[in-house]
Amino acid sequence: MDNAAHQGIMIDSEDTTDRDDAIWISWDGDEVEAWVHITAAADHIPWGSRLDERSRHRMHTQYRRDHHRSMLPRALEEQVSLCGNVDREQPTLVVRVRLNNAGEVLGTNVERGYLSTAWALSHREAGHVLDDANHPLFEQMAAADRLARTLLEQRRANGALAFYDLTSGFATDEDGQLIRIREHSRNSGYVIVQEFMILANHQLAAWAIEQDLPILFRNHKMSLMAGSSYDLRDELEQVAITGDVTAYNLLRSRLRVVARTATYDAVLGGHHGLQLPYYTHATSPIRRYPDLVNQHIVFDHLDQRPGFYSFEQLRAVASDLNERLAAEREAKADHFRSEARKRAGDRLERGDYAGLENGEFGQVLRMALHGDGIPDALIDDAARRFREGQLELRDMAEVYFHDRAELKRLRNDIHRTLAAEPHRAPTILNWYLQEQHQGPVQPGDLEWTEQSYLQGNTPVHEAVVTVRLTDAHRRSPQRLQPSKKEARSQAILALLSDLTGLADLSYNWEPEAMERPEPTFKPLPEGLDPVQIATIYAARHYVSQLHFHFSPPHQTPADRSFSCTATAVSNDDRQALEGHGEANTKKLAKKIAAQALNGRIEQHYGLSETTYHPTATTESTSDRAQ
Repeated sequence: MDNAAHQGIMIDSEDTTDRDDAIWISWDGDEVEAWVHITAAADHIPWGSRLDERSRHRMHTQYRRDHHRSMLPRALEEQVSLCGNVDREQPTLVVRVRLNNAGEVLGTNVERGYLSTAWALSHREAGHVLDDANHPLFEQMAAADRLARTLLEQRRANGALAFYDLTSGFATDEDGQLIRIREHSRNSGYVIVQEFMILANHQLAAWAIEQDLPILFRNHKMSLMAGSSYDLRDELEQVAITGDVTAYNLLRSRLRVVARTATYDAVLGGHHGLQLPYYTHATSPIRRYPDLVNQHIVFDHLDQRPGFYSFEQLRAVASDLNERLAAEREAKADHFRSEARKRAGDRLERGDYAGLENGEFGQVLRMALHGDGIPDALIDDAARRFREGQLELRDMAEVYFHDRAELKRLRNDIHRTLAAEPHRAPTILNWYLQEQHQGPVQPGDLEWTEQSYLQGNTPVHEAVVTVRLTDAHRRSPQRLQPSKKEARSQAILALLSDLTGLADLSYNWEPEAMERPEPTFKPLPEGLDPVQIATIYAARHYVSQLHFHFSPPHQTPADRSFSCTATAVSNDDRQALEGHGEANTKKLAKKIAAQALNGRIEQHYGLSETTYHPTATTESTSDRAQ
């Protein structure tokens, strides 16, 4: 077999023709070496040539349902694409990373290389290899799978909004947006590719910084109101347990509100969505122009040639790309908005609402809200969708801040729901501020005044939020809670009451008197899983500070073990309650932990005669992590 440094496996979608990266793993005791090979496209596209100008003009390959518009001419794309099962050396840029078994980077080299032996797999085929211990690539793919999952758990532990639900087909992308995974890609092959490319882009950025080599960094920020990535991830995992597509779409709407688009710059700005101090794009030089620019810069450095771009010119390239990519996104959005307005106008005139998909219904509702009148049937259907959890966040916010008499009942229903689920209030306020300022929330638009202290042995957090509107500043009353998150949520809820003119349903927690909402004692409906029951116990004020904590999985190709600890605090005497679960999937471990915690809650409050106890000791098909 060839030297490990010159072997690679390419994993792509089934219809991919422009393969630009390959991976390989070599392990030795407690250390592992990962190779990411990137096709040497820059060698075929001279600086400033007509090919370079064409690539810069197109910026990236655009994929459509029935075809794709390539960044490079098709003949060149075919020439530089990596191929499997070919008897020739394929030149590459290699990012070689040495790591320990915990996924911690021990060293990185960036160098020229080549592939002499390569295999091309689709995501689906990669999944089949992992299921077949007799396949020639099984050990290699199993090692890649182990490393990918270790890297994922490490990123999650560092606070990255990293999430994959391979059963329902949802995942977060680099920028913290929730995306759909194509059906044939919903397996471990997809996760392996994503984690290896993030590793390579991150480590190439680190190497460039060490070399003092100017490159195009990929910088990203979240909105000030985005909230904790841990909390957002917990919500995603709660939805993953149910597989509720409607709930996924609601979260998708929220993330569109709070997750900004990443940008390019020669100045380092960090990447919030990935929780990385530096990041770049370098692994797709066939498909993205910034990756091609970075490859040119790296090759010039490695070959000891003078660089084509000065630092100032590189910043100008970044600015040009950012502006044109933003204009492209806006033009695409305008096209879809125009088409949507035409369809919405037709639907509004016909009065046919019940059969509409949620997105289409939202378009009709928004058109009516900003028109002369809102049909009663439309309001009734909006109320129904809200009760059933189908009203998308943007549409809910539009109604909530729309002071019209015919909407009073629905607005109050939304307001009471926010009071019962105050963790949703920050996103609603973020949407309102973006509407006020016609753009992302800026640092001066929102300010917090906070302090934390101990009263006896009890932690106390105080929060006041002030927002800048177009014509004034509005300030919430002070809200006091046992955690920073709860204090902020209650302060925002109070501010929303002021902004909407609705009753203030926020409250202060008094640590001495232990004043909290009284628990709602009533039987639970049958058929709920343990995580849903734990969430209901929190919503009914038996407990607060409900969290699920995962420890890194212990994995071998044949046996994966996941551990989860569920924690909460009783609301009557602030006692810490805990449940632990361990299983061969994360979902099942979470269910077992939730069931154990529920037992502690029921024992604490004497609820054993009033609750329904489902079992979490068996695993359904939908629970199986691929």
